[in-house]
Amino acid sequence: MKDLAGNVWEWTSSSFDAASRVGRGGDWFFINPQFVSAAHRYRFPASNWRNGQLGFRCARIP
Repeated sequence: MKDLAGNVWEWTSSSFDAASRVGRGGDWFFINPQFVSAAHRYRFPASNWRNGQLGFRCARIP
């Protein structure tokens, strides 16, 4: 798993709770290495919410 952390949070399809989605990976804003990891999770609203530190990854399922 390369390049999953450090640029922007990766907005995933996983639910954190009924109103939130999971973001993984951290972004350039965080100095602490424990927050810049694919294992680190953060809660983002599941609505039409935008943020310059949040992105998504396009993946192809074989």
